[in-house]
Parts: sequence; structure tokens; C-alpha cells
Amino acid sequence: MAASVGITGLVAAASGTWNALLSRQSVASFTLNFTGAEFDSTEFGNTSGIVPRQWLPGLRTATVNLEAFSATPVLGVVGNATGMDYATNIFEWDMTLAQAALDVTDFSVTSAWRSFAPGLQDWQGSFSGFIDATTAIANITAASASPTMAAATFTISSGNTLAGNILTRGGGATVAVGDRNIVRYEYRGDNELTVVGTDAILTANSGTMAALAAGSLTLSATASRTYVGSFIPTSFQIRVAQGELTRIRATGQLTGALTIA
Repeated sequence: MAASVGITGLVAAASGTWNALLSRQSVASFTLNFTGAEFDSTEFGNTSGIVPRQWLPGLRTATVNLEAFSATPVLGVVGNATGMDYATNIFEWDMTLAQAALDVTDFSVTSAWRSFAPGLQDWQGSFSGFIDATTAIANITAASASPTMAAATFTISSGNTLAGNILTRGGGATVAVGDRNIVRYEYRGDNELTVVGTDAILTANSGTMAALAAGSLTLSATASRTYVGSFIPTSFQIRVAQGELTRIRATGQLTGALTIA
């Protein structure tokens, strides 16, 4: 018996948003999860006493999780975050872009795999900074029918940014004897996210975020052990922290059949 090692793995994209992502990032791991529905089909009529339940399989689906870093590895020392109501001594930030995957499986499906379509998008995250003796700590965004949004820019590296209007919706401070005083905020993006640079986690479309369309992915454990299917991107997450390797995590929802070899 023999086992393959993960260094032989590979993730390749043939089309769609994944092609743009993978051309900019180096994937270090993937996790594929596939599941199927099951239905209890035990019926009346058995007179022989207690018997095991009977089951029928239902439609199948799959999701994928990828972890990557920039094709040219980037340390958080070149990152930054500006424009927020509190933007002093920032040392880490993260952002998650999420997209709904809507089940559109209809009677025309013959492959026993569910079909999905992209839904609305949302982006949110958090940032943290050190508290000093001169800068006032900002409150979270006040309730209003016409709130004042902060125009924030989150820098991955020089010339590579994610920017947009945000509202801060939570936060707090941590103060402990013998440790650094830290303030943190949670934010939600309002409307479009602007993507700039060739090393950003997403490609840009006329300066704003491109639609996260489904695209083909080939997930290889080895050269001869592959999983191929069309996946809708459901989230991209990036965390930039001072002195740490900047990593990107992405998830996708299979639409249609998964081919296993």
C-alpha cells in the first residue's frame, strides 16, 4: 500500500473568476467536501417484527475550500488601512467578500447533482490598532437614515488595494496590565468594492469589483487523481497583519456534476 503526498497536488482553473484568482495567487491547500441527501423509505407492511430502516439517495452537491498566498509572497509589513474613523497605529485588518449561491435545480436536471446561480454580494471585516495617549478612540457609525460613511482603503502591498465606503458596526478595547492597549472595530462595506492592482485577490471590472461568475476548477491530488467541476465563488477572505505572511482563503459551491477520476 502506498500514499501520495500533498506536494503533488494542484488546483487549475479553465475559466471565470477562478482563472483571475489563480493567476495572481499560489494555492497551498484545498479541501473538497461532497454530500448527498438521503430519504427514509421505510414503509408499512412488514410483519416480521423490528427491521432496519430503508433509505434512498437524493441529489448531490459539493463545496471547495482553497488556501493560497500571493504568487510573490507578501508580508503584512507592507500593508496598511486608512480612511476609517479611527486609523491610528493600525497593525492588522481582514476582509471577507461573500456571495450567495442560490439553488436553481429544476426538473430538467438529469445528473443527480444540484445546480446553483450567483446571488447578491456582501463585504465586511475588522481592523485593529494600538491605543496611544493622544488620539481619541472613535465611536461606531451612528444610526441615521443618511449615515456618514468612512471612505476606507485597505492596502495589501504597494499599489494593491481594496477600497470602499464602510460603516463600523461593532468594536471594543482590550486593556491589560503589562500588555499593549488595543482597540478593534468590525465594519461592513456599503455598495461597491473598488479593486486596484495586479496582486489583489480579485480582478477589477472598470475599477469596481467584477462579477463572481462560475468557472471550471480541476482539483488534483496527483496527476491521475482529479476532481473537475464548475464552482461558483462564495467567499474570498484576506488577512493582512504586521510581520505575518498574507494569506487568502476562498470557498466555492459546485453547480452541476462533479467528475471524479
